[in-house]
Amino acid sequence: MIYSATAKGPFKVSGFHDRDSKRLIGIIYKPATWVTGTVYYKRADDDYDIVLPTVFKGLYFKVTNPGLSGGTEPVWPTTIGGTVTDGGITWEAVGYNLMLPTVNISTSTFTASDGVTLTSPTNTTGITQVMISAVPVGVTVFTILNHTVRSNGEEDDVTLQIKIADR
Repeated sequence: MIYSATAKGPFKVSGFHDRDSKRLIGIIYKPATWVTGTVYYKRADDDYDIVLPTVFKGLYFKVTNPGLSGGTEPVWPTTIGGTVTDGGITWEAVGYNLMLPTVNISTSTFTASDGVTLTSPTNTTGITQVMISAVPVGVTVFTILNHTVRSNGEEDDVTLQIKIADR
């Protein structure tokens, strides 16, 4: 799902977690730049890929119809809600509320409540991820805190609340 962060940027998190599975949680602070010949997905109305154009003009673009991007970068709309076809994909313009394209993630740390075990933390210039590895019996809701430091010195804390799915 995509949720609006109180600082900068939406992030994607599944609505529920199965206690017996491992789940990778990723927070997108800055989308990747559009690439030719790439499959972009829309899995649900609130779970879709997003990209930046190669020349940033204050918008990012979300997939409304998934598919394979074309051989050349499309001429991106310049107004929020505008759409463009790119190969088999339809993109929609969204107002940019994410980390600035000129800023990168320097460090990112995760902590979880209620004895939940997290492993494999990683980050790129725009995405930070961690794996939920173990949830103790009896825990039905827990939180994950992500603390990120950016290349410009700004710091950001995002708290995610995760619900355990009933069986």
